[in-house]
Amino acid sequence: MARADFLDIRFGPSRWLKVAHLLLASLGLLAILATPANWIWKLGSILLLILVSFFVHASSVHQGRSGVIQLFPDGTALLRTISGREINVIQGPHGWVSRWICVLTLYEADNDVKHNCVICASENYPDEYRRLLKLMRMRTPPAAAQRVIW
Repeated sequence: MARADFLDIRFGPSRWLKVAHLLLASLGLLAILATPANWIWKLGSILLLILVSFFVHASSVHQGRSGVIQLFPDGTALLRTISGREINVIQGPHGWVSRWICVLTLYEADNDVKHNCVICASENYPDEYRRLLKLMRMRTPPAAAQRVIW
């Protein structure tokens, strides 16, 4: 199959996205410490923030959350995870696009399991990412495209 027949897109959190998560968690910690609330409420809020941060980090570094997508023009795709799993998927209607990051919703062809793939522009070749943006904008109805594209 020729290279132009499909898009090879890497998905998964990039380094800057992980740094942004750490920065937001740190700002949340500072906001909690700056509040005039009682120390027991602050301690409970800090513990909850740590728990949520660990959960988000653990789910984002899971091997099924990173890999390569071969996206075909008809909306079908082959999802290859880092763990070596290959899944036939179909592109769903609820993805969103920006210049730096997009989320592609894919459904497994066999059992309708949903995969939300985070695709960072910095992790892909510029031409491939531009082609992805074009493909996603073409698949989205005009009114919805105006709401979700930054």
